Amino acid sequence: MKSTDILSNEHRAIEIVLDAMEKSAKRLESGDEVDLATIDDCLDFAIGFADKCHHAKEEELLFPKLVEAGVKRDGGPVGAMLHEHEEGRSLLKSIRKHLDELSAGDEEAKEPLAEALKCYANLLRSHIIKEDRVLFEVAAAALSDEEDEELVKGFDDIEERKIGPGVHEEYHRMLDDLAERVKMM
Repeated sequence: MKSTDILSNEHRAIEIVLDAMEKSAKRLESGDEVDLATIDDCLDFAIGFADKCHHAKEEELLFPKLVEAGVKRDGGPVGAMLHEHEEGRSLLKSIRKHLDELSAGDEEAKEPLAEALKCYANLLRSHIIKEDRVLFEVAAAALSDEEDEELVKGFDDIEERKIGPGVHEEYHRMLDDLAERVKMM
């Protein structure tokens, strides 16, 4: 499997979490009951897997390899993706803050929490499209088979270092559970 196939497959997993975030935001906005544990699970996945693991694979391995191959960083696709990763991190902090406030009983946190959830989901959906349709195509053209194999091996190392052995599988079990909860929302 190619490195970009791995990353693209991870995007499909992230989209399950984005679905749950968007549905939770709609429930918050409409005044319906919302399961704060679901939002917390989404946040755990977004921080622990999407950012800490998936984005690390891109930032530590794929992006430097692309720049090395001549793909523009500043003012180019790599720089744009890095900027969006930072935007996502800022939104995740906002989600955490407002979720903690709501969990502590502050009903005023509902609106900013819903807004942060929607903004994060919109950002990531747009980001995923750019990577899947543009950046990964650039990578396929720019990287040799040997370079791609190095990336795949490096991805395994990042998973071990960043999230630990077996945690990837735990996140997939969480996704299955989240997908079921989303159906019931």
